[in-house]
Amino acid sequence: LDSPPRRAPESRLATWPVAANTEAGAHLMTSTPRSFRRLSSSGLGIEVGPAHLRAYRAGGSRGSAEVMEVGWGSPPPPESIQALRERFGNGNVLAVALDMSVVFAKRLELPPLSMEERRRILSLDPRRYFPVRDQALVAGVRDDDLVVAVSQETFDQWVDALGALGSVERVEPVPAALTRQLVAHGVGEALVVLQDSGGAGATLATVAEGRLQGLRKVHAGAGELPGLVVPVLGDSGTCVVYPRDEALASELAGHMREGGEVEGVPAPPGAPALFAAAHGALLGLEGGQDLTLLSQGMERRLAVSRRRRLAQGVAAVVAALGLLGWSLDHRREATLQALEREVAQAEAAAEPVLEQRAEAAALAEDLDQLMRAAEARPNPLEVLLAVTRVLPQDAYLTRLSASGEDWELNGRARDAARLISLLEGSAVLTDVRFRTATTRVRVGGEELENFTVVFRHVPAT
Repeated sequence: LDSPPRRAPESRLATWPVAANTEAGAHLMTSTPRSFRRLSSSGLGIEVGPAHLRAYRAGGSRGSAEVMEVGWGSPPPPESIQALRERFGNGNVLAVALDMSVVFAKRLELPPLSMEERRRILSLDPRRYFPVRDQALVAGVRDDDLVVAVSQETFDQWVDALGALGSVERVEPVPAALTRQLVAHGVGEALVVLQDSGGAGATLATVAEGRLQGLRKVHAGAGELPGLVVPVLGDSGTCVVYPRDEALASELAGHMREGGEVEGVPAPPGAPALFAAAHGALLGLEGGQDLTLLSQGMERRLAVSRRRRLAQGVAAVVAALGLLGWSLDHRREATLQALEREVAQAEAAAEPVLEQRAEAAALAEDLDQLMRAAEARPNPLEVLLAVTRVLPQDAYLTRLSASGEDWELNGRARDAARLISLLEGSAVLTDVRFRTATTRVRVGGEELENFTVVFRHVPAT
């Protein structure tokens, strides 16, 4: 309400229709627009107040809409419930819009908690926020601290009574449903004037940028409303009156300056404008939880209902899969037998080739083992070359042998002790040592030493 609402350029608000007060009873309307045929035939939108209940269902017989208005109260009249049940059955999904005469509206600065925690705070101490005494409330909150609340006793009575028609999935104030109805018809900005059912006051709802921006309840008669509405509306805003009231519309239009408009809420498909709130609530079944009133009992019922629907869906999928498997069983078995016969014939034809392939694989494995053994075996020529490069001219070799990684070198030399340092100087010989003590012998008049040296060979990289 801080800024005057403006009418969107694409606005398609309906002009005031011919006066038609719907009496209590059943009414069948036709010609549902294509844009709203996506609504499920099991969905039932309901506007409920202290004295009336209006119900709207799209997609009835031959694509038509079904509407009904009955008397209401607290507690709800059993005959009204019976009439609704006879018309709409008991397997519906319900979206309910509550008249503002039973709803509190306020902006509160609540802690930055989840929606569930904010609702719990309001329910624990309602007297701190609303003018009630020893009265439990059911609250609905929004991210911008706009809060609505209703008496829990009234809420439970009405929701339990409507449970005879099906599952109550959503409960919200009428302004939220009307906002959705206006936006569906291209109206993104307007000031909606909702007269209370008793005529003791009204609610001013500001719609801006396609969203309900503010709620303000005023206690004023019809003659006093223009003085409250016109300053808020501004010079060129759009005022929407709900429900239909020719006298109030004319009075508001008389107080507005040039450029301002007073119009009616667009009628839902196949029904009078009197059922606009019920249709807007029905559209909310596909939306979020904006300003949704939710009690603990309703929350538990919704959780059970969701689990039941999930279980039913899973059971349906399992049954469908079972039927599909059963229908394909004979064909699958015949196909499997044909494939087995073809495989047996192919195996018989390929048996000689498979045998040759097995023999070739065995030979390849043997060859691979021989190659690995050849690569792992030391090369005696490399060892002999490394030894002869470092031994002196007066050393004679008589034997060179290997056992695993160890090599043994036998021979004679004038100075056998000097051989150890010479062999250790090679880059490919390690761990050089005498295996036994040297012995002196005379060969051709020259004294030589017999030696036995062991070492390890490290092949060069």
